[in-house]
This record gives sequence, structure tokens and C-alpha cells, in this order.
Amino acid sequence: AEKDRPLLHIGASQLFYVYEQNEVLADEYMKGKTVVVTGIVQSIDKDFTDTIVVELETSNEFMPARMSLTSGQETKASALRKGKKTVISCASMSRILGSPSGSKCVLDAD
Repeated sequence: AEKDRPLLHIGASQLFYVYEQNEVLADEYMKGKTVVVTGIVQSIDKDFTDTIVVELETSNEFMPARMSLTSGQETKASALRKGKKTVISCASMSRILGSPSGSKCVLDAD
């Protein structure tokens, strides 16, 4: 995530709730900020472009918060475990098919 941007700390379930209430407000609120999301790992996968995607549990088990990592984080990502807490910082946040979706994300060292 870029330096000198305001940080917004939020839990994955809270992130889901904010988008569920008002997507326009959520987007406006998070615009220009590095969003630091804390949550429980639901899955660690790769998408069709080979990007690592870490899904964090929300209040809706079918709509986890999907965090797409920047490249070069294979070592950190391979240390993640389902059911364990993690912190992920994302340069941008949006909502795709109902789920919060972070892009340009970096795993924080615990």
C-alpha cells in the first residue's frame, strides 16, 4: 500500500456490514485510504490470473471478504492457516457480487 495515505482499520465482518448498509457511502468513506482489514482466514487460493486471494470470514459464510495480494508474497501467504487471525492492508476496496473485495493487498507481518 502506498505511503502517506490515511489508514482505515476495520474488521472483515464490519467491512461486510458497511457495504451491506450502503455501498456508495462505503466506497466514498474508503476512497484514497489504505484499508487495513483484520479477520479470520476462511481460505487461501489463487484466481485465474495466478493472483493469491485470501478470503476472510464475514457474518455471511457465502460472502467472505476477498483480498487479492500483490505479487511476491508467496512465502507469507504459504504461512497462513484457515481459522487463524491475520491483518491485510489494501490500496483499494470495492464490492464485487456482494462481497468486499480488496486489491493491491499486502499481508502484514504479525
